[in-house]
Amino acid sequence: MPRIALFCALIASVIGIAIPLTANAASDSSQPVFVSSGTVTYDFVAVGDSATKTVHISNPSSKSLTISGIDFSGPDTADFAITANTCTGAKLANGSGCNVTVRFSPILSGTRVASLRFTDDTPCKNFVTVAGSGTETKSSALAHSAACDQGVEQVTVPGQTVTQNTTTTTTTTVTKTVPVPTVNGQDAISLPTSCVSKRSITFHLAAPAGQIFKKVTVKLGGRTFKTLKGRSIKSKVSLKGLPRGRFTLSIVGTLTSGKTVRQTRHYVTCVANKKAK
Repeated sequence: MPRIALFCALIASVIGIAIPLTANAASDSSQPVFVSSGTVTYDFVAVGDSATKTVHISNPSSKSLTISGIDFSGPDTADFAITANTCTGAKLANGSGCNVTVRFSPILSGTRVASLRFTDDTPCKNFVTVAGSGTETKSSALAHSAACDQGVEQVTVPGQTVTQNTTTTTTTTVTKTVPVPTVNGQDAISLPTSCVSKRSITFHLAAPAGQIFKKVTVKLGGRTFKTLKGRSIKSKVSLKGLPRGRFTLSIVGTLTSGKTVRQTRHYVTCVANKKAK
């Protein structure tokens, strides 16, 4: 067995993980060599938004590299999706390459990690790590005024002036301008204590190579939301109209092999006003 293949086989059998080859492994030209542009990091992306980056794959050896398939594995595969791909089915001769564009759409805040897994004819299992951080966006605090019959003054910010009208017993209206006070050195701003969600989320579920989902049941808060099927499932779930609270999204998929895949995710509505709880 060539030195590259022997090294990869020993590593895989001892620690049980796949390690992608680097350009330094191209010394054995009798084997195709998989070289990637490296780990893809998306940094900080707001939950509900997305960002895309491209992975470049090349083959520096004299023997052609054939890539037969690409999929995702790892803990957070639902946060990543392939949007463009020139690698599947490609046969890369010496010095040639191909590209895979991956979109990161975090469905939860925090670190999200998955592996872009390549099926090819190299001695090693090859993958590229994709990782990013989902963040919660905070909306600006907006002043609001209560109804006049509630006996609450108009809410503004210090440094401004407001007009007050006073009606006398002779029905004469006197108008005067007064400064707006501060409260403990802070702006006199009130926030609503309740809200109605305007949030929607998207989840992605990819079946392993050679498998499809016969049935995928999506439940929101214990009630069946929708039923889907297919190999790569991407669907939108609307949380609009829900009150402030924590809701559970349950996804159960049955593969053609009979294996069941389960995912449970938790979402908090009205996240922009968490501090106002």
